[in-house]
Amino acid sequence: MAKYIYPAIFAPENDGGFSVTFPDIKGCYTCGDSLEESLSMAEDALSLMLVHLEDEKRQIPAPSGINELEMHGEEFASLISADTILYRKTLNNKDENVVIVSELEYTELDRIRKNAEYLAKIDRAIDQKNAGTMMEHDLIEE
Repeated sequence: MAKYIYPAIFAPENDGGFSVTFPDIKGCYTCGDSLEESLSMAEDALSLMLVHLEDEKRQIPAPSGINELEMHGEEFASLISADTILYRKTLNNKDENVVIVSELEYTELDRIRKNAEYLAKIDRAIDQKNAGTMMEHDLIEE
């Protein structure tokens, strides 16, 4: 568990939003309706994926240099930080003295937990497919 910094590629979408991918972290991608939301979602997605990799005791890939990334058209790169210790506390906060002060914070925590569960399902499905144990009818439900 540690602090990480990874480069992300932001691709503008036709609706004004951005798609975000992390070339070094397989399966780590997100999007947002604005640049501000995309940056926030990128931090969340990166933290969530790194916590998952740590929990699964998988190797954490080394980050590429931001100047090493291949971009196309209007894409641009930015460095995104993740603190898995802090993020883990957010996910697993069991301290009875901590009070969630707003509905917005509760909604955000619920979204983070749902994203974590969904990414874990995707990861298991990929492992099953790679092992040849997944059948065509084994679909991931949102």
